[in-house]
Amino acid sequence: MNKLWLMMFIFIAILLNGCSQDCIPLEEYQKILNEKEALEQALYEKDEYIDVRVNGEFTATVRAFLPDYVLDDSTPLVAVLTIFQSGPFTVHMNEELISELEVGEIYRFIIEDTLIGKSHQITPSIFEKGVPPVEELFCKYNIRIENFRKPHENELGLESVNLYWESLH
Repeated sequence: MNKLWLMMFIFIAILLNGCSQDCIPLEEYQKILNEKEALEQALYEKDEYIDVRVNGEFTATVRAFLPDYVLDDSTPLVAVLTIFQSGPFTVHMNEELISELEVGEIYRFIIEDTLIGKSHQITPSIFEKGVPPVEELFCKYNIRIENFRKPHENELGLESVNLYWESLH
């Protein structure tokens, strides 16, 4: 038992000795922390957010219909879609629009002209990167389908997505 106490005492002494070397005084640490917070605040204030309008069309295959489980658990209001060589994503639609679609069919979806306000924190650098993938647009920015039609031959495959956004700045 005495050996255990001696070992613990030596371990604690070594641990405390290691902590006392190369430590920053509290005042200096606080100064560095304040400078860091000031720089973060300056960066946040420097970011200029812009209003952006999104519109366009994309071609996708309808894979399934689901209820939204908000109003009820049986009325299909969500379509599961896939774009050429991409995974599935969901899109909320009104009952009239979704009732005209068929599972397994390919459609050209026209999105509503949508204003993405400054609240979504779109900076000029994000804007310059171009429109995010369709799945991200629907998830992050609440984009809606306005209408659909059968796609033309030149709107399939690699040419299936034609979305763009414009700055209202």
